[in-house]
Amino acid sequence: GSVVGKEDAAADQIFNCGANKLCSYDDVCIAAAKALGKEALVAALPPDTKSSFPFRPNAEGFAVSVRKALDVLEWEGAKHNVLDDIAADGFYTKDFLALGLDQGDLDTSKDQLELCENLEQDYGARGVHV
Repeated sequence: GSVVGKEDAAADQIFNCGANKLCSYDDVCIAAAKALGKEALVAALPPDTKSSFPFRPNAEGFAVSVRKALDVLEWEGAKHNVLDDIAADGFYTKDFLALGLDQGDLDTSKDQLELCENLEQDYGARGVHV
């Protein structure tokens, strides 16, 4: 599917970018950690907390629906599955490793992890990076 040939239907419209198979942030974090042979320490911030994560905060978490693109543009859906792309043999992980992005320390200093009430309880010292 494309906007090409559907310019009139797409005019003055806003479409979300995403995949038609939803997965949670937990799913993505766990898949990425597994692909790198690491433990996923997933912590939920209180609703409406602003962090360095580049998406708008909201009470429901962050997700996008592509229903409008499916309907208006007759998009057939994503050709890739994000969890497969993040797997150890997926293209995203291979590119990530090839670029050396797995090296260095993780900076969570702007993520307000101190607001996660159960972070230390759930993960002990290995979950505290503030």
